[in-house]
Amino acid sequence: MKIPRKTLKKKEPQGYLDGQMLIATPAMTDERFMRSVIYLCAHSSEGAMGIVVNRPAPNIKFPDLLVKLQVIPQAEVTDAAARPDSVRVMKGGPVEAERGFVLHSADFFIENSTLPIDDGICLTATLDILK
Repeated sequence: MKIPRKTLKKKEPQGYLDGQMLIATPAMTDERFMRSVIYLCAHSSEGAMGIVVNRPAPNIKFPDLLVKLQVIPQAEVTDAAARPDSVRVMKGGPVEAERGFVLHSADFFIENSTLPIDDGICLTATLDILK
């Protein structure tokens, strides 16, 4: 379902960091966040949720993920989809490692499933985004 971009704009920021990148300082010694770049998807007085965007998931290729999640059958995996420059699967973060999130453009939107983050960027955590 396509929603006009105008309706996806978030409210004016009130001192929160939605849509911003956090970059770990060299002094960060916590291994979960050391050398991380985190995109903040939600930030409010109730807490924050971000995704590490600079750590590729080891041994997971996008076409294999689509097959594993039954989005496409194995027979539909093409050479083009298996190219190294195709969509990269990133590790995402230390929390909820088995859950998948997709950061994407605002031209795709599912009511009650897609979170508009910033002008033009959304987050969806359902398989519909992959289908």
